[in-house]
Amino acid sequence: MNELDSAIVWNERLNAVVWQWPDATTECNFRAYGERVLELTKIKRCRNVLFHICQRTVYMEEVRQLFAIHLYPGFQESGVRFLAMVLPENILKKPFFHKVAASNDGVPILKGYFSKLEEAEKWLDKMKYA
Repeated sequence: MNELDSAIVWNERLNAVVWQWPDATTECNFRAYGERVLELTKIKRCRNVLFHICQRTVYMEEVRQLFAIHLYPGFQESGVRFLAMVLPENILKKPFFHKVAASNDGVPILKGYFSKLEEAEKWLDKMKYA
């Protein structure tokens, strides 16, 4: 099992691709992980993605740009409807993640922002029936 496979998994119960990101070291790494997430959303034809940033040491501007330019449109194309984002408290208070959806056309993706993984999992579990 390689590093990508251990950070990106399929959660049968949530019907979701789960991307646990411990530390974004480079934009290139982040992009490779993002490609794998998109690939798995297409393979599984899933409607849910859970993105979990575990550490504070993340290059947030690169993350935001990658979501806005590449991942979010890819999620729309794949049929993803729900995106749960677990972010450190200091990041949740910043508005730039909330701007991601405003700059894209297409099928809307309902996003939830959480500080705890359990909250995001409960939310996605409810969304299975939406």
